[in-house]
Amino acid sequence: MAQPTLTDRWLRRLKNNPVIAAIIVVGVCVAAVLTFWREIPREWRDWISDWFVSRDASDPQPDMGWVFAGYADHSNELRWASPARVRLVAPSGGADRPHIFRTGDVVQPLEPVHQVIADYRTAGTLHQMEPPWMITEEIRKSEDWTGRVYDPATRLEVLDVSVSQIPDHDWAVWIRVRPVDAAK
Repeated sequence: MAQPTLTDRWLRRLKNNPVIAAIIVVGVCVAAVLTFWREIPREWRDWISDWFVSRDASDPQPDMGWVFAGYADHSNELRWASPARVRLVAPSGGADRPHIFRTGDVVQPLEPVHQVIADYRTAGTLHQMEPPWMITEEIRKSEDWTGRVYDPATRLEVLDVSVSQIPDHDWAVWIRVRPVDAAK
């Protein structure tokens, strides 16, 4: 009778091993979930993300991020269609004003507003420079809010303005801001 090869001896040890069987079953399940991740309902994905990926509360919050300012009229971008969430405190010196706000303006929230960076929970500040609406269709508190809230006493420098519109609807006005004190 021939001697078993090294491979035969390894396979014999692995066969019927409960630990190896569990690893294989878990691996197949994880591969299946990752394959169909986008098909899983949003609530389940948010719960899974919160459970597996969590940011330490001691992580410093970013100095700059995006704030939703409100909706501008679809026929005139210089007029509000909904109650504004921020007000202009000090306009910049530029002559042209294509939107309600422009880069260099100083604004102040009328109510507490949340800082938003798309996919902040999982990607950190990777998308800090891009308007949230360009990354995600729907802003999700659990994934996109950074935890920083600007209160009405905070003065913010406008670093960028981005507007988006669904055809025949009002313009959504997003501004990338940084507290005026942080700019110094």
